[in-house]
Amino acid sequence: MKNAIAAALPLWDKIAMTGELQKVTVDTTFGSGAAESLEIELELSGLVAEGLFREKIAVTGLALPAEVFPPWVPPLLPADVSIDVAVDGFDLAAPARILLDELTPDSKPDPSQEERLLKALLPDGAVRITLAPGGAERSDHAVNWEGTMTAGPGLLPVGSGVLVVRGMDAILTALNAAPADVSQGAVPALLMARGLAKPEDGDRLVWQFESDGQGKVTVNGLDLSGLAAQ
Repeated sequence: MKNAIAAALPLWDKIAMTGELQKVTVDTTFGSGAAESLEIELELSGLVAEGLFREKIAVTGLALPAEVFPPWVPPLLPADVSIDVAVDGFDLAAPARILLDELTPDSKPDPSQEERLLKALLPDGAVRITLAPGGAERSDHAVNWEGTMTAGPGLLPVGSGVLVVRGMDAILTALNAAPADVSQGAVPALLMARGLAKPEDGDRLVWQFESDGQGKVTVNGLDLSGLAAQ
């Protein structure tokens, strides 16, 4: 059996799938929803040293049933949404080899196996997480993002990212129409965040995030580590 499994490795090098649906409609007892298109992409490596997992979902022309939401929510709902996340920097071949080499019908796992598997899986002690450019948009406002981060067991994350908001006034107007228990929490938080933003190109607000892996986090160059500790 071990020889047969070894001969089958790495099972596959990489599986990649793409798909797109046009004119999507969903009917429920609560109302009907629709989208002009739904796009899905998926990449998954086999048991190889250069491990990779990536998933992308993009929806355009999204229309959710307004009747299921309170009146203040629909103005906040996006028409186009996309998110694209990838994880790499891990090794699937090495831990697979450890498991295969130590596989016997009647033996118990070595107490050190779990630690050895983790070290084999993460040769650098961390994985890299990449958030490709994406966002949630509608005609009067949009939220866009992208960034990269490395993270692993016992390590503080290292990386950077950018968040861009267009049409903050439209977002605040919608939230001001919400019940007090929502608006009194969300509106002051957004106003505080706007104070940290860098204005750009009219109504665009930009936040540049940096984390150095030592506990220091900055937003547009401002060190927020002290505020987080309070």
